[in-house]
Amino acid sequence: MKKLNLCKLPAYDSIDIVRISSSTANRVYQEMDDWLSPRCVRVDTPTRDRILELCRSLPPADSMRCHTPPVGLRFYKDQILRLAFSICWACNNAFGERNGKPIAIRFDGKSTIAIELFSIVQGVVGADILGDSEIQ
Repeated sequence: MKKLNLCKLPAYDSIDIVRISSSTANRVYQEMDDWLSPRCVRVDTPTRDRILELCRSLPPADSMRCHTPPVGLRFYKDQILRLAFSICWACNNAFGERNGKPIAIRFDGKSTIAIELFSIVQGVVGADILGDSEIQ
């Protein structure tokens, strides 16, 4: 699994914020199969631009192991899904796919940048930072 450096994240046309209730995936990057649900909100400017800015600025940190992500992000360019990952603030990890290949992202989930990113996604989809097992 390739580690993705978000500091050079390109521009995207739109971003989906997806509430993840639980994953039945055997591998973390397969969680995208669980994202085919109505628990998704598409954001455009200015929210899209702020999310991109924050993602590019996330400071690195050591990885932990829980990965109970409350949300995932899907990034589109020219209406094509280019990048998608689930984010866990508790374990400092994001896992997903970029152009169909598995990726991993390590970040400091307790940094002010990460907390602001969570605040934005929570404001859009109402996710719980510890996971969202009771979504209907």
